[in-house]
Amino acid sequence: MLEVASRADEMFTELEETDAEWDRAAAGRVFERVACGHADLNAARNIRHRRLARLHDEERSGLPTPVNRETDRRLAA
Repeated sequence: MLEVASRADEMFTELEETDAEWDRAAAGRVFERVACGHADLNAARNIRHRRLARLHDEERSGLPTPVNRETDRRLAA
């Protein structure tokens, strides 16, 4: 019984470490999601994350975003 409990503790620790790695990856960069059998879903998520990252970079660098360009056009009219 102790072996089962210790293995469960090891598995739980591994899961916590994996979650921490995912959190670090999410905080630092856009990362690819991979899961067998869900290629379409993963592709859509990856595209969305890249698009969001690109928009975030544009906003940070001061480049005009589609929303800013539209707002500028309306203000100029």
